[in-house]
Amino acid sequence: ILLPYSLRRHATFPRIGEMKRRIFLALPVSPKIRESLTHYIGSISEPNYKWVNPQNYHVTITFFGEQEESVIPKIVPLLHKTILALPPIELTFNRIASAPPEKIPTMLWAQYHSQQPFSELVTQVEETTAQIMTYPDKREGQTPIPHITLARFKHLSSSLIPQISLDPLKSTSCVLYESEKTESGHTYTILEEFSFAL
Repeated sequence: ILLPYSLRRHATFPRIGEMKRRIFLALPVSPKIRESLTHYIGSISEPNYKWVNPQNYHVTITFFGEQEESVIPKIVPLLHKTILALPPIELTFNRIASAPPEKIPTMLWAQYHSQQPFSELVTQVEETTAQIMTYPDKREGQTPIPHITLARFKHLSSSLIPQISLDPLKSTSCVLYESEKTESGHTYTILEEFSFAL
């Protein structure tokens, strides 16, 4: 669910100290890819899978985690400058895969090939934002794997995961989101959009 940040930023309850916000930078997903994946998950009968709302599909670039609200206006101009110097991203689809790799699977991914432009984007974003804030590096030095999370689960199904074909994911911009957990699931609010070099 995407809501305008301008409609939400002042609708907070009284608080002591500064509000923390859970934020991440991601590539948006085209309507055609979202439609293809929605049709795909509709064909799978796995009652133990918790399916992600297709409106929340994205490819995470960097997960910043819980950050002080005052950090956001500091990193926005830095990200604009960094991302505007980088070319648009195009990712080629690899496969549907259980994830994370080399660990006990807890998710189902639409996984894209790890490509240098995406890895460079992740590196540049992390180096730029490290000037302002700290956050856990969960990649542990590994090459980032671009993916769309389709489902989460506690136990991987023994059934064979069906495969599909997807169009390349082409992005001329990326988005800073705030994630909030609600009773009906996660709500993503667009905080800022950043354009790549044309």
